[in-house]
Amino acid sequence: VSAAVSNCSEASAALPHLGAEFDAQIDRLIHRLWEDVVSEGKAAKGQLHNITSAIMGELKQEASEKADFEELMRQQGEDPWPKPTDDDMEGDVHVEDEDS
Repeated sequence: VSAAVSNCSEASAALPHLGAEFDAQIDRLIHRLWEDVVSEGKAAKGQLHNITSAIMGELKQEASEKADFEELMRQQGEDPWPKPTDDDMEGDVHVEDEDS
């Protein structure tokens, strides 16, 4: 029993040192995790910028193609966006709702 008591008394003296080492290790891990989060955020920001730029490029190209098509239609004497006639609307049913 006296050997067990002496082992416990020696352990309590080492606990503050072990606790400090544990805290330092946790701090290093949290710092490394934070660096990883920041790095991933920067990478995601770059990817989002690239995706957004690609989308904007596609939208500009479509707008340009639309303008070219409309000009070609006008040169051919056509209305690029003719109004639908009553015949085109035949069979279409408008349902009244609270937004109408």
